[in-house]
Amino acid sequence: LKSFVEGGFRLSEAESHERDAAGGDKYFLNNLVGVVENGRLIRAWGTQTDITTRKKAERELRESEERYR
Repeated sequence: LKSFVEGGFRLSEAESHERDAAGGDKYFLNNLVGVVENGRLIRAWGTQTDITTRKKAERELRESEERYR
């Protein structure tokens, strides 16, 4: 949220890490745009894309490369 405000109420391709109800790691790619009128934020909308599978694959590739070295 801090990045959204500091970025002029725009957030682009920001990654976030959360935990699901079972305590598992979840990773998301976030895009958010705010509408400001008279200096006040009135609306915000955006998308949140689950990139957990991609992050897991990246980690596994790094680990494999480390073992190979």
